[in-house]
Amino acid sequence: MAVDLLERDPFLRMLDDLLRQAGEGHGQVASISGEAGIGKTSLVERFLEQHQAPTRTLWGACEALFTPRPLGPLYDIARQTKSPLRALLDGEVNRATLFATVLDELTRDPAPTIVVIEDILDPEYLERQRNQKDIVRRIASLDHMEAAPQVDPPGKEDLPK
Repeated sequence: MAVDLLERDPFLRMLDDLLRQAGEGHGQVASISGEAGIGKTSLVERFLEQHQAPTRTLWGACEALFTPRPLGPLYDIARQTKSPLRALLDGEVNRATLFATVLDELTRDPAPTIVVIEDILDPEYLERQRNQKDIVRRIASLDHMEAAPQVDPPGKEDLPK
Protein backbone atom coordinates (compact mmCIF):
# COMPACT_ATOMS: atom_id res chain seq x y z
CA MET A 1 0.00 0.00 0.00
CA ALA A 2 1.38 3.40 -1.00
CA VAL A 3 2.02 6.05 1.62
CA ASP A 4 -0.19 9.13 1.31
CA LEU A 5 1.56 12.20 -0.01
CA LEU A 6 0.19 15.25 1.74
CA GLU A 7 -0.81 18.25 -0.39
CA ARG A 8 0.64 16.76 -3.59
CA ASP A 9 -2.55 16.17 -5.60
CA PRO A 10 -2.29 19.45 -7.57
CA PHE A 11 1.28 18.56 -8.57
CA LEU A 12 0.29 15.04 -9.58
CA ARG A 13 -2.57 16.44 -11.68
CA MET A 14 -0.15 18.86 -13.36
CA LEU A 15 2.25 16.00 -14.16
CA ASP A 16 -0.71 13.95 -15.44
CA ASP A 17 -1.63 16.79 -17.79
CA LEU A 18 1.96 17.12 -19.03
CA LEU A 19 2.09 13.38 -19.73
CA ARG A 20 -1.21 13.57 -21.60
CA GLN A 21 0.22 16.38 -23.76
CA ALA A 22 3.38 14.34 -24.35
CA GLY A 23 1.26 11.39 -25.45
CA GLU A 24 -0.37 13.70 -28.01
CA GLY A 25 3.04 14.48 -29.52
CA HIS A 26 3.81 17.67 -27.58
CA GLY A 27 6.87 16.76 -25.53
CA GLN A 28 7.20 18.24 -22.06
CA VAL A 29 9.87 19.04 -19.51
CA ALA A 30 8.89 19.30 -15.83
CA SER A 31 11.26 20.71 -13.25
CA ILE A 32 10.50 19.71 -9.66
CA SER A 33 12.52 21.69 -7.16
CA GLY A 34 12.60 22.28 -3.43
CA GLU A 35 14.61 21.86 -0.29
CA ALA A 36 16.30 18.56 0.49
CA GLY A 37 13.85 16.10 2.04
CA ILE A 38 10.69 17.89 0.94
CA GLY A 39 9.50 14.92 -1.13
CA LYS A 40 10.53 15.60 -4.72
CA THR A 41 11.58 12.03 -5.41
CA SER A 42 8.52 10.65 -3.59
CA LEU A 43 6.31 12.79 -5.83
CA VAL A 44 8.02 11.50 -8.98
CA GLU A 45 7.90 7.89 -7.74
CA ARG A 46 4.15 8.20 -7.01
CA PHE A 47 3.58 9.69 -10.47
CA LEU A 48 5.50 6.82 -12.05
CA GLU A 49 3.55 4.23 -10.01
CA GLN A 50 0.33 5.67 -11.43
CA HIS A 51 1.65 5.54 -15.01
CA GLN A 52 3.55 2.25 -15.28
CA ALA A 53 1.68 1.39 -18.47
CA PRO A 54 1.62 2.42 -21.26
CA THR A 55 4.75 4.49 -20.53
CA ARG A 56 8.44 3.67 -20.51
CA THR A 57 10.64 5.19 -17.81
CA LEU A 58 14.36 5.92 -18.02
CA TRP A 59 16.07 7.16 -14.85
CA GLY A 60 19.43 8.90 -14.51
CA ALA A 61 21.06 10.86 -11.72
CA CYS A 62 23.56 13.64 -11.35
CA GLU A 63 26.23 12.87 -8.80
CA ALA A 64 26.70 15.03 -5.74
CA LEU A 65 30.44 15.14 -6.27
CA PHE A 66 32.73 18.14 -6.38
CA THR A 67 33.47 17.19 -9.97
CA PRO A 68 30.57 15.07 -11.28
CA ARG A 69 31.17 12.82 -14.26
CA PRO A 70 30.27 14.51 -17.53
CA LEU A 71 26.94 13.32 -18.95
CA GLY A 72 26.47 11.07 -15.91
CA PRO A 73 22.68 10.70 -16.27
CA LEU A 74 23.12 9.55 -19.88
CA TYR A 75 25.39 6.69 -18.70
CA ASP A 76 22.62 5.62 -16.30
CA ILE A 77 20.05 5.78 -19.08
CA ALA A 78 22.31 3.91 -21.52
CA ARG A 79 22.38 0.92 -19.12
CA GLN A 80 18.58 0.75 -19.33
CA THR A 81 18.37 0.73 -23.12
CA LYS A 82 19.46 -1.48 -25.98
CA SER A 83 20.74 1.43 -28.03
CA PRO A 84 24.24 2.37 -29.20
CA LEU A 85 24.22 5.18 -26.63
CA ARG A 86 26.76 3.58 -24.28
CA ALA A 87 29.25 2.95 -27.09
CA LEU A 88 28.93 6.57 -28.18
CA LEU A 89 29.46 7.84 -24.64
CA ASP A 90 32.63 5.77 -24.35
CA GLY A 91 33.91 6.81 -27.78
CA GLU A 92 35.12 9.99 -29.38
CA VAL A 93 31.82 11.13 -30.89
CA ASN A 94 30.69 14.71 -31.25
CA ARG A 95 27.83 15.97 -29.09
CA ALA A 96 25.45 16.46 -32.03
CA THR A 97 25.66 12.74 -32.82
CA LEU A 98 25.37 11.83 -29.15
CA PHE A 99 22.25 13.91 -28.57
CA ALA A 100 20.71 12.73 -31.87
CA THR A 101 21.11 9.18 -30.53
CA VAL A 102 19.42 10.20 -27.26
CA LEU A 103 16.50 11.65 -29.22
CA ASP A 104 16.32 8.50 -31.35
CA GLU A 105 16.12 6.42 -28.17
CA LEU A 106 13.29 8.58 -26.84
CA THR A 107 11.24 7.93 -29.97
CA ARG A 108 12.12 4.21 -30.32
CA ASP A 109 9.15 3.01 -28.29
CA PRO A 110 5.62 3.88 -29.42
CA ALA A 111 4.59 4.56 -25.80
CA PRO A 112 5.48 7.91 -24.22
CA THR A 113 8.88 7.84 -22.53
CA ILE A 114 9.38 9.49 -19.16
CA VAL A 115 12.98 10.44 -18.44
CA VAL A 116 13.81 11.28 -14.84
CA ILE A 117 17.10 13.06 -14.18
CA GLU A 118 17.56 13.36 -10.46
CA ASP A 119 19.59 15.83 -8.38
CA ILE A 120 20.27 18.57 -10.89
CA LEU A 121 21.68 21.19 -8.54
CA ASP A 122 21.62 24.23 -10.82
CA PRO A 123 19.04 23.95 -13.60
CA GLU A 124 19.55 27.56 -14.69
CA TYR A 125 23.18 26.74 -15.49
CA LEU A 126 22.14 23.69 -17.51
CA GLU A 127 19.52 25.67 -19.41
CA ARG A 128 22.20 28.14 -20.49
CA GLN A 129 24.18 25.38 -22.14
CA ARG A 130 23.64 25.22 -25.90
CA ASN A 131 23.21 21.45 -26.15
CA GLN A 132 20.75 21.38 -23.27
CA LYS A 133 18.64 24.08 -24.93
CA ASP A 134 18.77 22.22 -28.21
CA ILE A 135 17.62 18.92 -26.74
CA VAL A 136 14.84 20.60 -24.72
CA ARG A 137 13.63 22.35 -27.89
CA ARG A 138 13.56 19.02 -29.74
CA ILE A 139 11.76 17.23 -26.89
CA ALA A 140 8.80 19.54 -27.56
CA SER A 141 8.13 17.66 -30.80
CA LEU A 142 8.26 14.16 -29.26
CA ASP A 143 5.83 12.00 -27.31
CA HIS A 144 8.17 12.28 -24.35
CA MET A 145 8.25 13.78 -20.91
CA GLU A 146 11.26 14.59 -18.78
CA ALA A 147 10.97 15.12 -15.03
CA ALA A 148 13.91 16.60 -13.18
CA PRO A 149 13.68 16.58 -9.38
CA GLN A 150 16.33 18.98 -8.17
CA VAL A 151 17.56 20.36 -4.90
CA ASP A 152 17.89 24.09 -4.52
CA PRO A 153 21.53 24.36 -3.37
CA PRO A 154 22.42 26.42 -0.34
CA GLY A 155 23.52 29.89 -1.39
CA LYS A 156 21.95 29.40 -4.83
CA GLU A 157 21.50 33.15 -5.12
CA ASP A 158 25.29 33.46 -5.00
CA LEU A 159 25.88 31.22 -8.01
CA PRO A 160 27.27 32.94 -11.10
CA LYS A 161 24.71 33.64 -13.81
